[in-house]
Order: sequence, then structure tokens, then C-alpha cells
Amino acid sequence: MEKGNLEILSGGYYKPLMSAILDRDKIGQVEKMSSYIKKKFGCKETKELWLAERV
Repeated sequence: MEKGNLEILSGGYYKPLMSAILDRDKIGQVEKMSSYIKKKFGCKETKELWLAERV
């Protein structure tokens, strides 16, 4: 990463418990967050994801 740049990560939009939802819903969660990031920050695409699993 170049100096002065910020890396924005995607993830689940509503902080879902990914292990408890259907695969299609997992994909939808990530797509919704990625779409929000693109609109909010003007990114062309998101390349990375932060997957926080709660126990």
C-alpha cells in the first residue's frame, strides 16, 4: 500500500453470523456491502473482505 492510501474492506452488511445462513444469503450480504462501499467511496471494486465470526 502506498503512503497516504486507505484500504477499505468489504464484509457482511448486517453483521450476519455466516455459519448460520444459507450460501446465497452469504453472497448477498457481501454483495450488498460491496455495493454500498462502491457508492459511498467511489471505489471501482472491492478486492478484500473482513469476515468477523462471532461465537
